[in-house]
Amino acid sequence: MHHQDSETCSGQLNADTIDLNELISIAVDNVTFKAKLLKRFEDDIENWDEKLRSVAQHDSTTTEFLIEFAPDLAWRMRQNEIIIRDKYQDDELCMITDRMTRFAFQYLALTMARFNYDCERIRSLLEIFDKRLLDESGIFTAFELFAELFLRQDPAPERIQKFAQEQIFSKNLVIVLQGMCLAPTKNYGFEIEFVANKVLTFTQRDPHVWARRAIGYMRQGRFEEALQDTEKALHLLDRSALQVHDQYSYQRTQIIERIDVAESQRLLQKQFEESLKQGVDEAISLMDERSHDLLFRIMEILGLFVALIGVLATTVGVSIAGNLTFMERILILSTSSVFIIFFFVMIHVLTKPKRRR
Repeated sequence: MHHQDSETCSGQLNADTIDLNELISIAVDNVTFKAKLLKRFEDDIENWDEKLRSVAQHDSTTTEFLIEFAPDLAWRMRQNEIIIRDKYQDDELCMITDRMTRFAFQYLALTMARFNYDCERIRSLLEIFDKRLLDESGIFTAFELFAELFLRQDPAPERIQKFAQEQIFSKNLVIVLQGMCLAPTKNYGFEIEFVANKVLTFTQRDPHVWARRAIGYMRQGRFEEALQDTEKALHLLDRSALQVHDQYSYQRTQIIERIDVAESQRLLQKQFEESLKQGVDEAISLMDERSHDLLFRIMEILGLFVALIGVLATTVGVSIAGNLTFMERILILSTSSVFIIFFFVMIHVLTKPKRRR
């Protein structure tokens, strides 16, 4: 039975002293008491399995709560070097009779393998675990995609988008989002952005989601947006997470360097385009001048040819004219020669190309 007023309870009850069952009942609906429940686990981490059974079998516990709670528990177990196989073999996790407990233990085992980037173990667990049970909430497919992405098997982007569209649990989206960011082969820039946007509809307080969406933007060449998201992640990050802060700071530095490189490339491209345009214009101008020169030479040759024909025609005409005196012949030849020379000069003047300065 869910607690009716979580805020009232948090004010009236001492989470350090209340009974575990009552703490579970309140923690399902109260973030503060969820942290207290995790602290209860951490204080007696060796007996994590007994407490997890109590959580899974509690009347107030839902699948949604286990999906949110198990990764936090898995991380604390990892920090304390707790290994599930020290207590349970993989096949024993398949033989747990209580359905919610089986779900919790199998999800916990998969999550710890993911934290260790042990994708071969994830695959071996998926082969024996209850697929139907795990995929009622999308967990099976989420881990399947994560392993494929990490192991360079490049699942189709359409498959990832379809999974994200249908998914109602943000933790499963985060699993796939992490896998795409770790994928060593395909780009997945748009898909990272798509899945991150879906996660941000659930919560905008997770710095890792902002940082991973920044990676998606980087892969698409959208560096300004990547810088904004990385700075948002740094702003949201817990001050005690120094190592992660260093990682995100380095990511920010990389983005700024990429912005500088992109700007340099843009300027170089602009200079190249301007230089190319100038070179083309000069080449066209030179070709234009040379074509005019060639045309001018052709006109001169034609003019000279016409002039020679004119001189020849005049000479022949004067020679065969029988009734002209010698002086008249000289006058006609002189006049025609002057006219022909004038004609040639005019052709030269009118057709000579103007030089560009």
